[in-house]
Order: sequence, then structure tokens, then C-alpha cells
Amino acid sequence: MGKETFPKESKAAGMKLLTRKNYETWKLNIQLLLEENASFGFVDETGLGKEPPATASETEKDKYIQRKIKSRAILINSISEEFRQAAAKHATTKAVWIHLESIFQPSTRSRKMRLLQEFCLIQRKDDESMTSFIDRVDTIGKDVEKLAMTWENMRTYILIARCGKGYENLRQIIDQWSDTDFNWTKVSQALMSEENHRRFASGTSTESKESTDSKAYTTGQWNKSQRGKSSGSRGGKSSTNLQRSSSGQETRQEKYSYLFQLPRTRAFCKRLSKPAEIQK
Repeated sequence: MGKETFPKESKAAGMKLLTRKNYETWKLNIQLLLEENASFGFVDETGLGKEPPATASETEKDKYIQRKIKSRAILINSISEEFRQAAAKHATTKAVWIHLESIFQPSTRSRKMRLLQEFCLIQRKDDESMTSFIDRVDTIGKDVEKLAMTWENMRTYILIARCGKGYENLRQIIDQWSDTDFNWTKVSQALMSEENHRRFASGTSTESKESTDSKAYTTGQWNKSQRGKSSGSRGGKSSTNLQRSSSGQETRQEKYSYLFQLPRTRAFCKRLSKPAEIQK
């Protein structure tokens, strides 16, 4: 972090950047720094961090915006490069603060999940010295050990973290569960219920389409215009192929031509090596 980021009189300007190892110390130092700059209220949006009312003067509104931008900049600039880009995606000081807590706060479930995954998937980089790799494994391993997780906890965290794409909403819901409810049995049941719900929804959608086609057939909703489209799409035949008989009644071909638009009928006729057509 460059010295120009903070006022020269700030005693915290030389503070160490936030890393995986110094969260508690960093948290205290950054709080002091924000308070020194009258910006800590933006962390919880209280005091000077509260948005001025609509009746406030333009000068007051401008000062609020400047303090708001400054507080976020101070916070983001106090984070190491490894985590800064992800933090910068959040638009307010409060959002950045919450994001950092979710990653570094020792008691949070998301941090436990992240540490466990990181430990299980850790791998030596191509250009990394063995000494550095051993140090990384040792550091993360000790962090995981401090979590004091049981074997069931570890299985449950891996289960919900690696269940695949498409389960983000369920994962967020489960993340709000109490520690009592967050166990292997209940998480497994929630995942199975979600999968069954998706299968049922998919099956219902298919059945609904088939039911609609069947209803259209039984109620005669396949009108002449649809039948005309049917005849025109088969080999470029003109509508003259479906003229009425001399008695004024519909020919059998015209009457039942819509049946051949059903995928099942076409497939059946193809298997019999017969044209999907009924003779007059």
C-alpha cells in the first residue's frame, strides 16, 4: 500500500496488508484508521456513514459521497493483492467489510468450507520451491486443525461444497442453518429433495406437453390452417392435395393429416418403412 493512500499524519499508514494470517490484527488496525478518518461509520452505515436526507444541502451530500468513496478506498487498499480484486467487486464499504468477514472470520461456515477445500486440493506450483510448498501445507493444515471439525463436519462441508453447479441457491439457504441442523443427514436429505424436485419438474413439463397434444387431438383443435401447414411441409405438396371429395365431406387424408405431425406417428411409420400417409 503506497504512502500516498493515507494522510501523512496517520499512524496506521504503515500497517501490514490483510493476509490469511493476520486478520484479527488487521481488523483492529483498519478500524483505528477508519475512525481516524471519520469513516468507520460506513462499515455499519451509522453516524457519518448514514446517507443524508433528501432535504440536505448539496454541500452536505457532496461531503457524504466523498467520505463514502474514501472509506471504501482505504479499506480495499489495506488488503493484499491476493484478495483485493475480489473485494473490489463490492460497491460499498459495508459490503466489502462483510465480504472480508465471510472469508477470514474464524467461526464462519464459509471460511471453514473454503479452508477445507483449499487444504484438500492444495498442490505444488511448477515454479514453487519445496520449502515454500511445505510451508503452505503446514499453514493451511494448522488453520484447519484450529477449526476442530469432527469427521462428520468434514464430510458435510465437502458434500455441500462439491455437489456441483446449479445448487448455489440451496447452498446459500443451507449456509443459514444453525449448527444443530447443519449435519450430514439433513444436508444429504436437502440435496436429495432438490434433485427429486428437479426430476419431477422436468417430468411434469414433458407430460404437460404430451397432454396438450393429446387434448388437441381429442377435441379437434388441430384446425384446417394447421393441417394446411402440415401438407405444405411434406415434400412441398400444394394444398390441392387435400381437396374435399365430390360429396363435400373431408377426405380421410385431410381429416387425419394432422396426426402425422406427431413425432410418435412419424417414427412409427418410419420403422414400418411406409409413408406417413393414409390413402383416400
